[in-house]
Amino acid sequence: MAMLFASLGRAGLFGAIAASAPAFTWAAELSWQLHGGSAAHCSTCQPVISQRLQLAEGRLDSLEALEKAARARDNAEQEARRAIAEAEARRKAAEDARRRAEAEEARRQQAEADIRRRAEEDAARNRHDREAEARKAEELARRQLEEAEAVRKAKEAAQRAAAEDTRKRSEPSGEKEAATPSAGEPGSRQPRQAPKVRETATQQSEECRRSLATTSRAGSIYFGLDDASMAPKAFTMLDQIAVAAKACSGLMISIQGHTDDIGPESYNLALSERRASAVVTYLRTHGVAARQLRVHSYGKTRPLASNATAAGRAQNRRIDFTVTETQ
Repeated sequence: MAMLFASLGRAGLFGAIAASAPAFTWAAELSWQLHGGSAAHCSTCQPVISQRLQLAEGRLDSLEALEKAARARDNAEQEARRAIAEAEARRKAAEDARRRAEAEEARRQQAEADIRRRAEEDAARNRHDREAEARKAEELARRQLEEAEAVRKAKEAAQRAAAEDTRKRSEPSGEKEAATPSAGEPGSRQPRQAPKVRETATQQSEECRRSLATTSRAGSIYFGLDDASMAPKAFTMLDQIAVAAKACSGLMISIQGHTDDIGPESYNLALSERRASAVVTYLRTHGVAARQLRVHSYGKTRPLASNATAAGRAQNRRIDFTVTETQ
């Protein structure tokens, strides 16, 4: 015990006693001082101090156990919190991964849907284009057949007219006189061939007129804005009109020039005349007689479509044809 006192010292001993028994601290220190501050002179207080020290040591052991238990509890709580945090992090990571996978799948499905939609649109557009091309080809073939038929009929009419003229010129004048008895002779009859010839010529002229009119309506000649030059695609139609016109020499073609409503009236009249004159020049260079061609300029006075739109104005910049008998 003395060694314990010596090792603790005065302050350490009373500190331990004070920690274990605060009520005993004052009495023990007073007794210590009365006996001169020596353990040998304090025989009455040594048992008490020993008892108190044992109690203090027991309490210290209990406190240490409690502290260890508290530290263990804190560690367990920290471990539990860390485990919970890790589990929450794993849950969030799994949730984020699931969301990213769903978003990726949605993007993939949307991309596939877009590809299918574009493919369907392309297929529909290609089908529409093919159908439009087929319709254009059918319309072109039909027009070509009509034009070829019109040219054939015009040639046939011209050949019949030429054959009739040849036959008339080849008949001898004496045979005509012998075949026609005088009015005073018995059995004489008035000549009836002249009305038949006129009827045949009229039929041929009407057939030729229809053929030329059909050919002139088979296509259209349009012009650019403020322009009197023809596009090359108009030459095919004019070539067919030239063939029909030469076969129907007794018919006259009225070539009518038109414009849209842009610009002054006097300017449009002159522009429409230049357009009609360009057609006349082309036909004359391809063998059509000048007496068969007439130019009429109407400017903007006879629109075919509304001038409120660009498409309508483009249709009004045109050439029209009218077929009549030559005067």
